[in-house]
Amino acid sequence: MRRRSDAARAMGVLGLLCATIAFWAVVRTVGPGGLVDASTDDRTDAGVLDVRSVTDMLDGSPQPSSSDRFLDDLEGGDVEAVGWTAEGDLVEPVEDILTAYRDADGTTLVVSGYLDLKGNLWGAAVRGGSDWVDVVVVSVAEDARETRVRVVRLHADEQGGWDEAMG
Repeated sequence: MRRRSDAARAMGVLGLLCATIAFWAVVRTVGPGGLVDASTDDRTDAGVLDVRSVTDMLDGSPQPSSSDRFLDDLEGGDVEAVGWTAEGDLVEPVEDILTAYRDADGTTLVVSGYLDLKGNLWGAAVRGGSDWVDVVVVSVAEDARETRVRVVRLHADEQGGWDEAMG
């Protein structure tokens, strides 16, 4: 019974995280300055996981990487976020990311899919055992010439452990 309860809480937390990321992406893409002031000093993002740090890492300057080496770059623990751009639409980068996670030992795709109606924003949450969760956001420019990829790794110990993070 406990396992079913933990899985339900995990799905709830990941759903909240995906909704937050989708909201962040919409706010950041509407107009040159977004809908909100770019300052993060007075933000009151609250959630089970440290949502403020996730959005800051997605919005900040991640360590340059590629679809071939991003998992290796994140593995050391010193890097919180990686990113890269690719030519064209988001289909090929998403396929490369999913293939990399599929081929890695101990990873589970928890949730993935389009985060907008136009198909220009895709996201996923991937769990690595009980140690980490990767939040992946892939966005494409309106003209489909360039795709931006961001991967943020959250470690359980930095979020208060799985028991606290899952409620």
